[in-house]
Amino acid sequence: ILGLSHDDPCITAPDKLRYDACVSIGNDFVPSGEIGVQVIPGGDYAVLTHFGPYERLNDTYTRLIGEWLPRSGRELMDSASCFEIYPNAPENTAAQDRLTDIYAPLEPLAES
Repeated sequence: ILGLSHDDPCITAPDKLRYDACVSIGNDFVPSGEIGVQVIPGGDYAVLTHFGPYERLNDTYTRLIGEWLPRSGRELMDSASCFEIYPNAPENTAAQDRLTDIYAPLEPLAES
């Protein structure tokens, strides 16, 4: 299970936040109705694992985007959204034991 976060909750009003709940599918899947298909682009991603309740995800995003990224010399890719992968299911995992892998797309390194 994946989730695509299109907006920063520190900037965007709660009623304007966009989030897509996703699942991986095969190439032969044909969408219909309100179900669509998105392709997550390849390339470099900064990845950080969040441990604990989803309500504290913003703390981990702050460490990744607000602290690590400026020190890394890299930049976020404007044309792609951050996404999350949920290795364990919330319905059978206590909040304090939940894992969330956060992927932040990075601009390609300039070739020298």
